[in-house]
Amino acid sequence: MTTRTRSDAGFSLPEVMISMGIMLLVLSGTFSAMTQAMKGEELVRLTTNMNATMRSTMDLAVRDFLQIGQGLPDSRRIGVPNGAGALPIRRPGPAAVAGDPCPGVPANFPVDATIPAVTVGPGLGAQVNTVCSDVVTILAADGTFDSVPLRAIAANGSSIVVALPAVSGGIDIDDGGGDDIRVGDLIMLSRAGLSTLMYVSAVNGPAQTISFAVGDPFRLNQFDPIDNDPLTPEMGGTINQVIEGAGEPTAVGNLPPPAPPNTPRVAATKASRIRMLTYYVRNDPADPGNPRLLRQLNMSNNAANQNANTVGFGVEQFLLTYDLVDGVNNWIDVAMTDADRAGGAGCGVTPCSENQIRKVNVTLSMRSRQRFSTTREFMRNSLYSQVAVRSLAFTDRYR
Repeated sequence: MTTRTRSDAGFSLPEVMISMGIMLLVLSGTFSAMTQAMKGEELVRLTTNMNATMRSTMDLAVRDFLQIGQGLPDSRRIGVPNGAGALPIRRPGPAAVAGDPCPGVPANFPVDATIPAVTVGPGLGAQVNTVCSDVVTILAADGTFDSVPLRAIAANGSSIVVALPAVSGGIDIDDGGGDDIRVGDLIMLSRAGLSTLMYVSAVNGPAQTISFAVGDPFRLNQFDPIDNDPLTPEMGGTINQVIEGAGEPTAVGNLPPPAPPNTPRVAATKASRIRMLTYYVRNDPADPGNPRLLRQLNMSNNAANQNANTVGFGVEQFLLTYDLVDGVNNWIDVAMTDADRAGGAGCGVTPCSENQIRKVNVTLSMRSRQRFSTTREFMRNSLYSQVAVRSLAFTDRYR
């Protein structure tokens, strides 16, 4: 008769059940810990990505706002065609959208002889969370092409010839550098307190020639030669007014004796490239429910390409207010609504003016790109920043 030893008997059923129970408890704890870790990683990833995007978006806007008015005339305004026969200047930005209760940006800048360094747009952007977002258009000179001398200006104002580096302050506009001029750029021409803004329609790099043809998308290239005829009122703010009476050279040449031989003749008028930036929120039909903050440089002839880049996704609030001064009073957080600019509201009995702006207050709220899987809700956060505009700090209330 064979006798079994305990080592041959195997596990009893109670032992198997107990060991399986212990194993299930361990696995349950492990999977629970893994699930919590995955949820924590998802939460951190969504929050970190959202905050990083929000910070980079705010940093870009603050950098642009710090440069408002840089390189503009003392008034921090640039002349544009105005008066008899002048067409209104078109303003970039989002037009009204069907179904969106927000009005959208007007097709044109406010009728004026000049465009200010800041053109406000309270409530003109897309609706986000039942609130119409804000729009702002700002101007600043591009430091790579600022107060550049000219060798010649067409008598009718249709083109300019930029001085090469052989002339002090001259620039090669076609050497592949950051100072190259391209179609679509904006050029400010200024002399003796006069200024005008022109749209580059063509560039001849080898000849250093920049052309300004009529029919540009802004309607900046309007011309009205001064004819001294009292029966034909002159249009103001054009290149013709800037160059009139300055004896500007119409062809590249040298100064006559007694100047030293081969001394280049340059125009009294200087040229600066101007960056016109517009910030606004857009509800993209291709990505509904994900409002975007766009940063648009200038404006394009092609309606399908408005030179706008997305700088922020999931924007839930983009609101701007302004701190203003007039030499005596200080007003804080003025929205610059129509009521403010009409008088009797944000600035008391007097109308608020863009000329009084000294600080820009930015409120930016964003959400994560995806919902958190546990709560099925978006992660949300907000940033607030106040920008003291350096180039406007000592600007008086110029008109």
